[in-house]
Amino acid sequence: MPTCRIDSDAMRDLAFALEGTAARLADAAPAASLAAAAGDGAAGGAVGRALAGGMGWCEAWARSLRERADLVERHTSVFAAPTLIPAGTLDELSAGRDFAALAGAAVPFATWRSSQPHRDRLADELASLVAAGADASAVAAFFAALTPDEVGHIALTRPEVVGPLGGAPLEARFIANRLLLMSFRRELVARRDQVGGEPASMGAAAMHAGEMAALRRDLAIVTSLLRDGRRILLFEPSGPMRIAEWVGPLDAGNVAVLVPGAGSNAAGFDELAATAETMVRLDGTDSLAVVAALVYAAPQSIGAAAFGGFADRGGPRLASFAAGLPRPAGRHVTVIGHSYGAVVVGEALRHGLADVLGPDGDVIALAAPGLRTDTAADLGLAPGRVWGALVPGDEIQLAVHPRLLGCLLEGAATPVSLWSCDPSEWLLHGRNPVHPSFGAQVFDAAAGGAREGLAHDDYLRTWWDGGREVPTAALANVLRIATGRYDEVTRPGRRPLRARSALSDSLE
Repeated sequence: MPTCRIDSDAMRDLAFALEGTAARLADAAPAASLAAAAGDGAAGGAVGRALAGGMGWCEAWARSLRERADLVERHTSVFAAPTLIPAGTLDELSAGRDFAALAGAAVPFATWRSSQPHRDRLADELASLVAAGADASAVAAFFAALTPDEVGHIALTRPEVVGPLGGAPLEARFIANRLLLMSFRRELVARRDQVGGEPASMGAAAMHAGEMAALRRDLAIVTSLLRDGRRILLFEPSGPMRIAEWVGPLDAGNVAVLVPGAGSNAAGFDELAATAETMVRLDGTDSLAVVAALVYAAPQSIGAAAFGGFADRGGPRLASFAAGLPRPAGRHVTVIGHSYGAVVVGEALRHGLADVLGPDGDVIALAAPGLRTDTAADLGLAPGRVWGALVPGDEIQLAVHPRLLGCLLEGAATPVSLWSCDPSEWLLHGRNPVHPSFGAQVFDAAAGGAREGLAHDDYLRTWWDGGREVPTAALANVLRIATGRYDEVTRPGRRPLRARSALSDSLE
């Protein structure tokens, strides 16, 4: 028997479109009716009735589609030969395709029903384990003892536990976070419908408009994250949304974690994910996966980025998140911090990230205003595993530490405390990672090609030249480091240490 599935997300999207049509008809109705009435009063009435009928039809179908989508998600069964998956027992049918991919899992109904109490006990056991503070390795050991069917059941019935849970299988986290996203979208839609009418007073109009704008923004974010094919590792909507997405093969031998800087937020997460997709596409070897990791609350202004509190709070979160990623034998992990994201990476290294990365892991600081330390050796990584890049004209170099300002303004040649009066060495959050005294490996970050400059936000960009996608030197070198091709990394003003491979030629 063929599988039959109704897509509740598509039904909701159609409902949104119908509501938009009704809104446009409502906007056009007064003018259209007046224009018709100017020539013929009866015609004006007919136009008004036709428009009202169209609006009513759109609104009625929108309501009906939403009700049907709710019904599909809660009660529909999926039939697949030769057995029946009783999806009515699942919280969300829309995750069924992910469940089937994880479990392989068309199981006889009698088997499913008889084993349900056992699976429920396992879910309770996991919840107790998490409540007791189990670390990622203990969680991974718990899941390793389960069958795929049991893993799928826990993900579907306890998404709030599994979604953010370090050590849980990636596929289970993808399922759980899809369910969390769907639940949050329903909450947003209900709230939008509740406040969607006209404000009660003129004084409430501004507040009403602001709330509706925020609801529309959040709905757009969630709808994008729910697109087919996206694999969301983390979704936490409370406070500033925190989101992480896995891009690339699940069994990749190399994983890069991309940590954005100041100004990053959920509304711009798709751009971060697009950068991750570009990195995987340009690598082209199926050996690299990239995690777009907006896992901390980033400062939203240059002034806010002058303070270290965001890194104080974000560093431990990043370290914990990285510890929760699967680390099979031989996997190489690179953490890439751009701008203020590098400050967060530096703080994370002091809160356990160095142990997570181990002797083979790498850290890359792009356009960093410092890592809150004096030397690379203080970060706890193996020698040669800290990398840095900074274009000479990058405005981040204007982020000079306040302790230097007096020295600079006076033109004094004497040091301030233990610091030299050198703004190229001491930036806002510590010693410049590309300064020779810091001890990092510095690589070329020039734009190259036909482009003359590289802006602060362009280090991991590409552009098209003669029908060919060209990465910056920074991006090409980041890919080499992330895939362990260290002897191909280009240094400022120098060629790579050995002849380029065919892959590196494609990146130049």
